[in-house]
Amino acid sequence: MFDNSVSVLSRAVARIKRIVTIAELVIQLMFIGYYAYLLVVNHEDVVFLIAYSILIFIAAVIFFVMVFTLDPYQKRAIAFKKKTRKYARIISWTGKLMVISYNIYRLVAFGMTETGQLLLIFSIIIFLVEVALFVVSSISVYFIQLFIYSLQMDYQNIIGEKEEISEKPIGRILLAANSNNNYEEDVNKLFVEHEIYEEVKKYATNELNANIKRRKLEKQLLRYYDYTLDYYQNNNDLTQLFDDIEILGLDKKEYAHLYVLQFFLINFIEQVYEGLNLQYMRFVLCGLSHFRDYKSAPVVDMIYHIVIKHLYKNNKWDKPINEENEKKSIIPFLRKENKESNVTLSKKMYQDVSNVISCGLEEYEEELNKTIGGEIGSIVTDTIKKKVHGSVKKKFKGMFKKKKQK
Repeated sequence: MFDNSVSVLSRAVARIKRIVTIAELVIQLMFIGYYAYLLVVNHEDVVFLIAYSILIFIAAVIFFVMVFTLDPYQKRAIAFKKKTRKYARIISWTGKLMVISYNIYRLVAFGMTETGQLLLIFSIIIFLVEVALFVVSSISVYFIQLFIYSLQMDYQNIIGEKEEISEKPIGRILLAANSNNNYEEDVNKLFVEHEIYEEVKKYATNELNANIKRRKLEKQLLRYYDYTLDYYQNNNDLTQLFDDIEILGLDKKEYAHLYVLQFFLINFIEQVYEGLNLQYMRFVLCGLSHFRDYKSAPVVDMIYHIVIKHLYKNNKWDKPINEENEKKSIIPFLRKENKESNVTLSKKMYQDVSNVISCGLEEYEEELNKTIGGEIGSIVTDTIKKKVHGSVKKKFKGMFKKKKQK
């Protein structure tokens, strides 16, 4: 399923690291040559002679450290190698910066030969190239690793939380590619940003919402999403948020999307239905707390559509957590009284919310069918239907022809 994709990405990471390492080694050798030139030019000055000799020695040691830490197969020494290379890079860059800075000062203050000027310019360029390569490679490798980890998270969702990913062949490939790194928090953060940016963009491009300041709203929602962690510290804060919305006295039919978000909030407090996972509950809290402060209906719609996308794949949101076997009373009015006393606010809201969500899921499915993926899916479905219908039709015709021949 993901084995080809993961193997390509893993090799890409390895190649990027190898290219950067080779470039660092070449640049280190160039700087050793530059230090040697400065040593020869300043050999009459004892201070410079000692200083550049020390720099050449340190640079040579760093070069050999980098060479001897290239082996990627000694797993026990990997952590030590990472730290060693990190400190070697810091010392190397510090030395290069000091030499470049001092020689720029000498060029400005006392002048320099043409050869010295050319070598100084060349040293600045290759140092900047080294830094740029390191930064670009670090960012590239980081996001490739995040992507592989996101594949692992998606695969876990496909097989279900109860299944052990390590027991599946594809799961083992993904785990091996990730090298036991945990990027869940980073992936979730990027996912949240993506969902918020996409929804805000969709609404901001609509002529009816021309007054929406996209960048400002994106930052606001991300800030509110981060603040939602505070709500989990105290159940009273969750209840207060629900009460703050309720006190506005809004019509549940006019504000149907807000009503859905309120349902998931009160259900999270009462724990009646499975509801949403924590990540999507934070979206709900983000939308409700923003509405409480700004009374912005478009934001509620945005969060509602994010939730609907999740519910399209999650059909267990309305599954009761504790199905109580209620004892039926022999006397009818007692049975009715007992039933009404056990009804929670979540249960009272459920039917209306379920109707709104059903409509939302239908609309989302229609929207999906308009996309490329939906179009491909419908083509495949139609093709299968035609093939099956055609083959069955031919069989029936063949059966009748055989009977006529007899």
